[in-house]
Amino acid sequence: MSDCRVFEYVTKWNEEGKSPIAGAKMEMLCPDSTLKMFSTESKMLQRSVSFSNMALSCCLILPGDTTVVCSSWDNNMYVIFFLPVYFYSIAFGRQQDTLTGHDDAVSKICWHNNRLYSASWDSTVKVWHCSPTELGTKKHFDLLAELEHEVSVNTINLNDTYTLLVSGTKEGTISIWDVSTASVLHQLVCHSGTVFDAAFSPDSRHLLSTGEDGYFKVTDVQTGMIISSMATEQPQR
Repeated sequence: MSDCRVFEYVTKWNEEGKSPIAGAKMEMLCPDSTLKMFSTESKMLQRSVSFSNMALSCCLILPGDTTVVCSSWDNNMYVIFFLPVYFYSIAFGRQQDTLTGHDDAVSKICWHNNRLYSASWDSTVKVWHCSPTELGTKKHFDLLAELEHEVSVNTINLNDTYTLLVSGTKEGTISIWDVSTASVLHQLVCHSGTVFDAAFSPDSRHLLSTGEDGYFKVTDVQTGMIISSMATEQPQR
């Protein structure tokens, strides 16, 4: 068996509450980068879908619980369509579409209101509009905006009202963007080294970020000022 480790789980269940879908990002040396679906009743692996020759970086379940979008280090995003199979109560998966939209690894994806946000090591965040095709299950993606950065983007997140987007780069820069205008509101060097993650507070007034430098930092969204910083002994993800 290949030596692989799971980086991320999707903690959303399907409508029956029996089949959570887990997205596994494998180490670079692992040959079978896969998306796995498990049954909470049997505690058994139900389906494993492999569609890339490189590691998966992120996955999310679209509204309706039948489609999963995965991003990969091979520069692509994959749309996986899950259909219920009532015989044995097992679900099966097949690759529905491939979105080639970046020139380097796709590091993180987010979704809201038929819009896909993709961050990449090609120094961009791209905003895509998703619309169904005549076939019903397939989806068509149009590029709406491109948020340019000077270096590789490692993470992105949306606030709870989906009006702001935060991006974190491999050189420690945090950028806060206005989603409606695709314009940057604040840009600051927040960490020394890669920003591993960043997230808005529920009221969108503050931003928490973690990085390779081992710091937790809190930024005031309105002013762009760092208002709190706490050091740890190890990098925080």
